[in-house]
Amino acid sequence: EKAQEAQDAITALQRVFRFGNPNTIIKKAVALMGYPVGDCRRPFHYLCEEGIAELKKVLDETRHLS
Repeated sequence: EKAQEAQDAITALQRVFRFGNPNTIIKKAVALMGYPVGDCRRPFHYLCEEGIAELKKVLDETRHLS
């Protein structure tokens, strides 16, 4: 059951990848979780507002897994 929950969390995160580079998404997610990791280097440093909103939604949905 725990493995399935973890897989579901990854699947939810993958839906945000359509907004940009996966490394950008992961670094932004880590930053939103409170870790000051900084942005990716250009040209992969940008994530649109819609992408950030979707990422926040995913983090809220999967917060119980941490």
